[in-house]
Amino acid sequence: MEKFNPGICEITQAIIIPYQGYKDGYTVPPLETGKDITPLIIGFQINQGMNSVSMSGTIDCLDNVGFLENLPLRGEEELHFEIKSFDLGTTRSVVARIIKINNVSRSESGNGIGYTLQWISKLSYNANIKNIITSYNGKEGQSVVEDLFSKHYSKLIAGAETWPDGSVKEQPSDTKSFKIQSDPGRFLWIAPTRGILRVTIPDYSPSEAIQFITKRIYSKSTIGPSSTFRFFERWDGFHAVTDEWLHTKAKLHADVPTLNYFTYSSKQPEDAAIQVSTIQQFQNDRRVDVADEVLSGSYTNSFLEIDLLRHRTKRYTYKYNEEVNKYKDSGGRTASLKNDIHSEEFIKDTFNQNNSKQFMIIREYSDKESGSAQTADEKFYRETTAHKIMYNQHANATSATIVLKGRLDLMPGMVTDINIRELDASNKSGRNKQLSGKYLITGVINKVEGNVLNTVCKIVKYDWSDGAGDLGKE
Repeated sequence: MEKFNPGICEITQAIIIPYQGYKDGYTVPPLETGKDITPLIIGFQINQGMNSVSMSGTIDCLDNVGFLENLPLRGEEELHFEIKSFDLGTTRSVVARIIKINNVSRSESGNGIGYTLQWISKLSYNANIKNIITSYNGKEGQSVVEDLFSKHYSKLIAGAETWPDGSVKEQPSDTKSFKIQSDPGRFLWIAPTRGILRVTIPDYSPSEAIQFITKRIYSKSTIGPSSTFRFFERWDGFHAVTDEWLHTKAKLHADVPTLNYFTYSSKQPEDAAIQVSTIQQFQNDRRVDVADEVLSGSYTNSFLEIDLLRHRTKRYTYKYNEEVNKYKDSGGRTASLKNDIHSEEFIKDTFNQNNSKQFMIIREYSDKESGSAQTADEKFYRETTAHKIMYNQHANATSATIVLKGRLDLMPGMVTDINIRELDASNKSGRNKQLSGKYLITGVINKVEGNVLNTVCKIVKYDWSDGAGDLGKE
């Protein structure tokens, strides 16, 4: 019986379209004007991450027909790329812009030229070849993000009722969802926000502008005025959301795939479902780093507020042990010091005012005409900044890299339940309670060499309990 390989992947479309002049983002050149480069491709890589504003990737080519010189390729072309994995029958596609051609060299056999094409998604490219200067006064953060995207990325169609798979699913409360007009089948999600903005965009690209805004807004649904907002792109579209929003969405949709890391895995074709959910490699990237915890301000940080009008200063100090109940862990539960990597006594004795991370800010005054409850008075900016520092450090306290075969369905922002056998050789049958549990996928790399697809995921677990409970359980 032929051995089943869940990593088999097929390129179903790879068309290069020469530059046809700058378009407004809504005109798609006919594919008939392009060239099929599928026969030239010997490998590719696709990158997605919660800390990346655009999808990107590379395509490795072995050119024995003179395509590089005869077309010619100039690093300005449009790429229509589609792949299919045979794991779960997942098909993914992207429209991109070629931005770089490098690693040009003659092949070892001497019968062709090898080179690498680098690309980013077309929508991100078109939006970020310009800088903008604008201001907002009296708008909520959610509306500001919507305005920036609709003006500089694509017009939006409000009230998206379906998800990319065509199903109708409940969304976290007060979420704004849109279909992207110039990119059919893709969506924009914006988590609800609190606070009124008075802010100027100081000559930023659209993606930088949205990131600038996300640093100054906080979620309507969080326990306190903390912010874990991120802006990123993945297969199904763009997200301007919080980590809490992602956990809530996973709970609502029961969309939490289980992945297992065992020393033994079946290789039989009839056990294909087992194979695609089996982690091939697991590396715990970070366990403890006290020096970084001190330097980053993950347990204690402070802000020196300078009041230029009144000629005085004021210091605000934030301590993790006093703020921990304002966060959600990877299982969706209210965070607790009981599940921290460090003991409460160690935290109290080690992280204090003497070694706190210090920041300096200039006090601003709210515009009375637009209301007093706004981020311009720096109250929420201080708190969201302090909380984001603490949250990000603790979310990454247990971080790992996993490798699987052929998983195009996994994307950044998804929650996955990881089941890991005890790493101690003396207890092979036990569950590793510290490493098992709910993880947030922060980055995904799909890499193909030949036609074998490997999926590399960066994952984080903000929880040191068993993590086996229901998502969202308090």
